[in-house]
Amino acid sequence: MISSSVRYINPEKEYKKNMQKALENSLEITISQEQCSLIKNFGVKWSDNKLDDVGLHYTADSNQIKSRSTRGYLGEAALENFLGMKFSDLDPMFSYSKNVPDLEPIGLRYGVKTNRPSNPFIIFKNSPYPEILITQSESSELIYHVLGLFPPSLLNHPDFTCDSLIYDDELKRRGTKTGFFGVHLGKQFKTYDDLLMYAGDKWIVKDIIVGW
Repeated sequence: MISSSVRYINPEKEYKKNMQKALENSLEITISQEQCSLIKNFGVKWSDNKLDDVGLHYTADSNQIKSRSTRGYLGEAALENFLGMKFSDLDPMFSYSKNVPDLEPIGLRYGVKTNRPSNPFIIFKNSPYPEILITQSESSELIYHVLGLFPPSLLNHPDFTCDSLIYDDELKRRGTKTGFFGVHLGKQFKTYDDLLMYAGDKWIVKDIIVGW
């Protein structure tokens, strides 16, 4: 017998509702057309080099990997503008040695993920470090919204992750990633020092303490 106290949710509906709330509280950042053009050219070169080096399951996904990687670098550029600090590696040569948290060059083991509001964030299961989540405006590729900083304990929380948010069947079959819909629960920040200060912090999420 199923307990009547169990609450079933629709992850897609929750994601859309939570994203709307997150956008209302987000930081809006604009990049220049010149930055956008430079990064789009770089993104194509980087993606081509990755496909040449590793191919395999990426080959069938070549168009998507180009758009995803380009959007990711555009989001990083927006964050660089906001923080007034450079951390992106715009060397188009692909290497696994570069697979480190995005903000590590400025002393923070934080990643950066950028999506479009219509596409849920796809993250690694058991994400090992905090992520700054950014979403690209649906109306302009020059406008970005920083949703906040999310610790692993939130990214990995079962109340806010669901594999059904992965729309790519092959990626879902691999079982290494999941969808995240707790996008309204990030820590807001205004400076680099704020990001430093959040290490070791705790806050309340749905009646439980979520610590770093």
